[in-house]
Amino acid sequence: MEMSTKFFLCFSLVAMIYSYVILSSIYTYIDAKMPDPLPIERDAVPTSQVLCHTTKGDLSIDVFSNWAPLGAAQFIQLVKDGFYTDIAMYRSVPGFLTQFGISDKPEYADRHGRVIQDDKNLHVPVRKGYISFAGSGLNSRSTQVFIAYTDLDYLGQEPWETPFAQVTANPTNFAVLESFYKMGDIKPFGDGYVRT
Repeated sequence: MEMSTKFFLCFSLVAMIYSYVILSSIYTYIDAKMPDPLPIERDAVPTSQVLCHTTKGDLSIDVFSNWAPLGAAQFIQLVKDGFYTDIAMYRSVPGFLTQFGISDKPEYADRHGRVIQDDKNLHVPVRKGYISFAGSGLNSRSTQVFIAYTDLDYLGQEPWETPFAQVTANPTNFAVLESFYKMGDIKPFGDGYVRT
């Protein structure tokens, strides 16, 4: 199958990063199965917002530096540096997550190995639309991040899994997330990429 027919979303984060001065409302996504938000989630005010253009539509992302200051700063810096522009969302598993953060541009090759320290673990669970680095152990976060398709309360327990952002909770953003093609998971977690 040609690369153009496989599931790849060109991911372009634009320079629409700005700090909120006044926030008139805080978006909350309500789901009957979702446990009550922690005070740090309920009282969160976004410190930055990123507009992400994908081939399936735009996603607005709220970044919360009080959840994970180092993770939030790393993400914002990568956005400002253009790292996430025109990269693939290469992992999209139904009922789990979509993952991105590997650049094929030679000028960014060294970024994959630059890790940051873990943030203090505030035990914020990974909920639908939450964004976290895809770390693999202590102090392993670098460029790869994931967006949860559903509540994943078993994630967020380790410091490298601490969420730092969420897709702005509104029906339009969740419709874009739901429109992403779903594929099987990467080995050893699944049987490889099989479009569903």
